Amino acid sequence: MRAVVYGLILALSTAGCAARGATPQGTAPASAVPWGEAERVAVLRQYVERLPVGGRVRVQTVDGARWSATLLSADHERVVLQPRGRLTEPARAIPIASLQLIEPESQSGNSQLLKAVAVGVATGAATFVTMLMIAFATLD
Repeated sequence: MRAVVYGLILALSTAGCAARGATPQGTAPASAVPWGEAERVAVLRQYVERLPVGGRVRVQTVDGARWSATLLSADHERVVLQPRGRLTEPARAIPIASLQLIEPESQSGNSQLLKAVAVGVATGAATFVTMLMIAFATLD
């Protein structure tokens, strides 16, 4: 019986060890294969058309400029972005071919605070109930 258990532990712990990081001879990992310009633009075009209008995004262009913006509209050739900042700027129409990166901006500020408050309240309530139960259990 022990031999079966040890055999299962060994099989489960070493499953996929040979496949990790291994690529067949003469092939490169998918991340090392360079994309052509047309493929990059096609993927960006499909991605941008699925982003929610009015959402906050982080943008980087092929010339290296980075900023945060609100997505106003997106079509097959361009995106219209309203840069966010201290000063109001006019909306920018950016051709998709000139985008290097566009991704939704995480809403981590308030949601993280609310999660921390909820965890603190739940922990306090659980501690109070536990102490109350211990007090009642010790009464004669």
